[in-house]
Amino acid sequence: MASTGVPAGILEYYLVLGIFVTLMVIRRVRSYLRGYKYNTSRLIRVPVIYALILLFFSSDVIFLAPPSLIQLITMTAAAVAGIVGGLFFGKSGEVFKRDDQIYFRRSVVILAIWLISFLSRLVLDLLYPTDFTVQYMVISLLVFSTGLFAGESVAIYGTYRQFAEKSSVTDAFQIQ
Repeated sequence: MASTGVPAGILEYYLVLGIFVTLMVIRRVRSYLRGYKYNTSRLIRVPVIYALILLFFSSDVIFLAPPSLIQLITMTAAAVAGIVGGLFFGKSGEVFKRDDQIYFRRSVVILAIWLISFLSRLVLDLLYPTDFTVQYMVISLLVFSTGLFAGESVAIYGTYRQFAEKSSVTDAFQIQ
């Protein structure tokens, strides 16, 4: 086999990663188009999962290179911007009834922002895996996404409560 100058297994790794990312994006877009069956725990679950991912992926970077004051300010600003953006754009999400079930559809703007953020994080992480400054940029994007989903969840919950009042749905606060 001819030598390409690429370490063994790296091409297969990128191929598998590319397939995984493509499937994840397709699933996310498909779910957006279909809508999600509403339950409050689903709204809570997404920001919580992102927060856990954030803790998992940032713990080693923070342990090896504690953040500077500017990096802490940047991450805090990213969280605030994400929450505000999620509250603002999350209002364009919709709650609707289909087959006597309540569904919700997330904001297309947030879907686009998430997709750009996700792909940016992935590219930065692959190109600069050992650069701590870049890793803090990746963490800041993840903090932003977590805030975005938290704000969107609050906005969708507000839309759901309005829908529930108009439709006389009695389980507005029920967590399933």
